[in-house]
Amino acid sequence: METIHNSKKRMPAILSIEDEKKWLDLDQPINQVLQLLEPYPQNLMEAYCISPLISKKGVDKNTPKLIQAFNYKQQGLF
Repeated sequence: METIHNSKKRMPAILSIEDEKKWLDLDQPINQVLQLLEPYPQNLMEAYCISPLISKKGVDKNTPKLIQAFNYKQQGLF
């Protein structure tokens, strides 16, 4: 995911449904919660670029078109 996401090696926390409850449980010890932060299996993800409009001010972000696959080369932006 880092190849299209960023250069800082960050990744969102992706949790299983079972782990969501643990993550939100305020009674869980912090060391057990931190163990949930493991890299998500790459073979279970699908990555693609989305429209650059997603980061523009004044654009309605609640539009499905913005998160559809976007080809920068085809649009003359790369």
